[in-house]
Amino acid sequence: MQTGRLLIYNISDRAGVVDDYIYHMLDELDKYVDKIVVVSEGTLRQEAKKKLAFYAEKILEYPRGGRMTEAIRAVAEAFGWDRLGYYKEIVWVRDTVMGPLVSLGPVFRQMEQKRADFWGISESFLREGAGEGENRNGYFPEYLDDYFLVFRKELVMSREFQDYWENERYDSGFTRKFANLGFEWDVYLDTKEYLDITYEPILTQAVSMIEKKGCPFFAMDAVVRDYTDALLESSGEEGRALVECLQRQNGFDMDLFWQHVLRVGNIADIQKNICANYILSGQTSNRKKEAGQLRIALVIHIYFPELVEECYQYAQSMPEYADVYITTDSEEKKKVIYEKFRHLNCGKLDIRVVPNCGRDVGPFLVETGTYFREYDLICHTHDKKAGQVRPGSIGLAFSDRCFHNSLRSKAFVENIIQTFEDHERLGILMPPPPNHSAYYFTLGKGWSVNFKVTKELADRLGLLVDLDETKEPVAPIGSTFWVRPKALEKLLGHEWKYENFPAEPLPWDGTVLHAVERIYGFCAQDAGYYPGWVLCREDAEREVFNLTQMLYTLNHEIFNKGQILDNIKETAKHLDKRFSMAEQSGRNATMSVATLFLGDADGSYSDKRAEHIARKWEDGHCTFAYTGLEKYDTVQELLFEPTVAKGIEVADFHVSIEDTDGNREEIPSEWITDHGIKLGEKDVFLDEKPGLTIHFQTERRLRNVWIECRIRYELSKESIEQIYSKCKEE
Repeated sequence: MQTGRLLIYNISDRAGVVDDYIYHMLDELDKYVDKIVVVSEGTLRQEAKKKLAFYAEKILEYPRGGRMTEAIRAVAEAFGWDRLGYYKEIVWVRDTVMGPLVSLGPVFRQMEQKRADFWGISESFLREGAGEGENRNGYFPEYLDDYFLVFRKELVMSREFQDYWENERYDSGFTRKFANLGFEWDVYLDTKEYLDITYEPILTQAVSMIEKKGCPFFAMDAVVRDYTDALLESSGEEGRALVECLQRQNGFDMDLFWQHVLRVGNIADIQKNICANYILSGQTSNRKKEAGQLRIALVIHIYFPELVEECYQYAQSMPEYADVYITTDSEEKKKVIYEKFRHLNCGKLDIRVVPNCGRDVGPFLVETGTYFREYDLICHTHDKKAGQVRPGSIGLAFSDRCFHNSLRSKAFVENIIQTFEDHERLGILMPPPPNHSAYYFTLGKGWSVNFKVTKELADRLGLLVDLDETKEPVAPIGSTFWVRPKALEKLLGHEWKYENFPAEPLPWDGTVLHAVERIYGFCAQDAGYYPGWVLCREDAEREVFNLTQMLYTLNHEIFNKGQILDNIKETAKHLDKRFSMAEQSGRNATMSVATLFLGDADGSYSDKRAEHIARKWEDGHCTFAYTGLEKYDTVQELLFEPTVAKGIEVADFHVSIEDTDGNREEIPSEWITDHGIKLGEKDVFLDEKPGLTIHFQTERRLRNVWIECRIRYELSKESIEQIYSKCKEE
């Protein structure tokens, strides 16, 4: 049946990969359109093109970064506006959403009754304070989400619509612009009730949108976005809630979801967004009676004879049918181990003497590679003496953390096994990294100096996942974990040899052993699984207090040094500006940058017309000399940003200029506008990029600009008290 619709499906995958959810989407959309055009941001892989050719009349590729504007333009050039005008509706769909969860028939039937020139599934709301500059068309309280838009013939054939794609870039102002031009728009779902709750209902109210509103699609960003962003609008519950909601949807194939999410997301963000954090009882088993008997093995490396007894006690937590593999480095130690472990109720007991090479990691990779495919689950651990830190109680607490949260008791082990059975995409479970005492650095320096060596190992193993040095590895620091062997297929299936590992004494960091320790989570992700943290209930209770105490201590120092910060992201930005240790950023932790922007003809500012001066983070009198400005066109306005950090004070601000004719003059104070809070003779700036604007009466062609002022890079207590007083008065 002819529908009179053309579908433009937009693919934006950086790798040119087309995952199965897209074919599912096209199967469903094909029922409601006559023809399909696929437009890809960048080059698609050949195998993807072959499969897409089954659906699409034409496959177009356009330069990366163009997004919707370039996509529509490419379609218009390929077909011509006259041919596009043949269709009563052009349907635009992006690959940023997945679905449909319900039939699209009712959607199209309902919207056919609406007298709209363009419509969408849902709408979002501009953030508070949006205005001129936020988008080309000014503030508009709502706009159509661009993942699903429908343009009708009257709009498509209008000169305004065609000129828009030729001359402008699509943004949230599109809805307002065409409404102002007299075109009518509508939306399938009424989301006004979310106006005071969120800016983007499709992202942050996904469960409500699906179950209450009947939204056919959901945004995958809810489980792959930076978790810090998730914490800006909520307590981070959306990702996990969405996964649980999808599992309740009859007929939805979760494999489509996991295939894509685990391929494109960073595993640190995915793990946090879906809250892959399992708190299990060590006292009571929740093992289901009907559960089958999995093939399970304990793999343990023992180096210290005096720790054999401790290892034996924890090994008794394993099911009696589990096989036990033990490695050590001498026949003498093997005898000691055998004398103890021969009393263990287990399946097979296999004790091997191996070279003293690679600590516990070398034997695990070399020896386990011969039998790992025989098992459904493997628990790996080793005896541990953390002798690098003093007092010894610090290392002992680390060892206890590893054992307590992997082999605490029989009930705890049974609960771990049940957790794997309940979550089929869970690939590896491990205790969170230690964070007490000398191990505090793991909260933020999980890579240490090991990113490069880990990336090299990932490339060698052929892992196709996102390794990002700015995001922590989800790794079993301490080399203790439970794992599905399938999740480590590429690692354990690699032909490891003992000579692949460095000889003793080992460097503190930066070896292949440290790379292996950090690559487990990425291997699981590459195999289609996600990693998770596991804690026994007692340790979890303590962990809440520990982390709260650490964060309180840190915030207490920051917030009592005169910094007024709204949330964790703003706090991190402030610290990054002041104390960044990231060498790759090119910033010096002791330096600040003051920038002078020369306004464009339209009154806007850009880095193309900007000069930068670096100076030390030191309070006091400052002089900034911006010279050689004759290379720029005439200017009528300057913007001076003394730094990019929040919470500074500026006083005694003076500006003098010299034009290209050699004329010098002092700028009167009435020509200077500050964007902060006036407190007597000083200006206080609480926002990022504090600025002062210098307005000229006529256009000037400048050669030099000199700025003098006093800067205090942290707010004084006096200023804070004055600000609080002003707030109370208002």
